[in-house]
Amino acid sequence: MSKVIAALGTIASFAIILLAIGIGRSCGRAAGDAIMQPSKKEILDAAVAKINQGFPMMVNTETRLDSATASPDGQTLSYSYTLINWRADQMSVADISARKQHVINEICSKKDKTLLGKGFTLEFRYHSRDGVLVEDFRIGPNKCIYDPFAKGYGVAP
Repeated sequence: MSKVIAALGTIASFAIILLAIGIGRSCGRAAGDAIMQPSKKEILDAAVAKINQGFPMMVNTETRLDSATASPDGQTLSYSYTLINWRADQMSVADISARKQHVINEICSKKDKTLLGKGFTLEFRYHSRDGVLVEDFRIGPNKCIYDPFAKGYGVAP
C-alpha cells in the first residue's frame, strides 16, 4: 500500500510540475509578446523617422511637405506643408476648403492602409509661402464618413 501511495505521490508531483511548466510557458509567452509588441509611440516615432527622410519634398506643383512630427503622447502624427505659390492674402476660404476636402477624401479612402487605420490621429497643417498658418485640421480614427450625396468623405465631429 505504501508503494502505491508513493507512486501516486510521484505521479501527482510530476503532474504539478507539468502544470506549472504549462502555466509558466503561457505566462512567459504572454509577457514576451507584450515585450515584443512596439508601443503606439514607438510605431509613430518609426513612421516619423521614415517619413522625414528626404524632406522637404514636393507633393505636387503647389505643395511642399516640410516635416512630420509625433505628438508626445504617441497618438497623433502631424504633417506640416507649405503652399509655395500662395501668400495668405491670395487665398480664399473656398480655396482652403477645397484643399481640405481633397485631403480628407484621399486619407479617408485609404484609411485602412494608413496610420489612421491603426488608431492614430492625423493632423494637417498648411502654411502659405509667407509663413502664415492657413489651415489646420485633424482626422481621427473612426471619423471618416462617406457622404453618397456629395460622393466624397467627411469627418465626423
